[in-house]
Amino acid sequence: MRTCPKCGYTPPRDGSDRDVDVDLRALAKAFFENLQIDNCEYGGIGLDSKRPFGNSSVCRDMLEIIGWEPDGDEYAEYQEEYVDTLYKEKLIPWLRQHWEVGNRQES
Repeated sequence: MRTCPKCGYTPPRDGSDRDVDVDLRALAKAFFENLQIDNCEYGGIGLDSKRPFGNSSVCRDMLEIIGWEPDGDEYAEYQEEYVDTLYKEKLIPWLRQHWEVGNRQES
């Protein structure tokens, strides 16, 4: 746990102080940067199902993308659970919502 040397603030261990929208925006940017065409048959557009954001642990890749430093020498379980929830439960609805809002055309 990192404590601010100037003010003494220690962020909560559960990540409840994180701005979910900012984190989702960072993951969305990485999502679009990592889109690729699969070379099977016609080729579906998507992310590498094994390494969607890089070459290491998916959780570690996402934690680096959102800029959350490890809690000590390694990332803590609560940090990995946070990004796992972002990816598996929140990213797709967030992308759909922002795609629809951002691309409405006036008649």
